[in-house]
Amino acid sequence: MRNKIHWHGGEGFWPGTGDQRMLWLSQLATNRGFEVREIHYHAIDDQSLLAMNEKHLGHNTLTDIITFDYSKDKWLSGEVYISWERVMENATTLKTRSEEERLRVIAHGLLHMMGEQDKTAEDKKNMRRAEDAALSSWKMFHVEHGR
Repeated sequence: MRNKIHWHGGEGFWPGTGDQRMLWLSQLATNRGFEVREIHYHAIDDQSLLAMNEKHLGHNTLTDIITFDYSKDKWLSGEVYISWERVMENATTLKTRSEEERLRVIAHGLLHMMGEQDKTAEDKKNMRRAEDAALSSWKMFHVEHGR
């Protein structure tokens, strides 16, 4: 199988194996009628993501994720930049397991490429529901594959 999802930086940050994450995300996409063409996930520090946020979005705030969506029709393609520092701090602040927070933000980037938004309160509620479903599918994925 050709690896369509690539993982950069953040040694020890990414949960599971690259194959597990790729199969999980590919399944999430397929379940919504999409196919992954090529996606690059990058784990970077707060300052690097802040600089990207300022340069590309004009926001002078820390964030946990920025997604650049290059998708066309039902073919998903893009770059996802995740601040490993912000995600780990969010896990502590929200009192969630760090693996859960890491998986949530990974799914969040893919969900943006599939059209989910998080600008309004209603959008945020829908995004959270989609993230929760993605987390449930990660858990089921491990049960079905004996992991």
